[in-house]
Amino acid sequence: MNEESNPFSFDMKAGLYAVNGGIEIDPYKFTHELLKVAMDNGLKVYENTEVTGVHYNEEGVTVSTRYDYKVHGKI
Repeated sequence: MNEESNPFSFDMKAGLYAVNGGIEIDPYKFTHELLKVAMDNGLKVYENTEVTGVHYNEEGVTVSTRYDYKVHGKI
């Protein structure tokens, strides 16, 4: 969609739009594609790790795990 044909009041890079109803996506594939893009941009994924808390502050975010390990990141 180019700027002239964009009917919305905001910039759009991608999206799902249905004129006469809804859409259907595969949530498993969608989630894994989101993770792939995020990992390509520097995200680190820790599998089989239970999150017990998420704390936001001025520097970013701190995620606490079940074994009291803390992961820090910038938003």
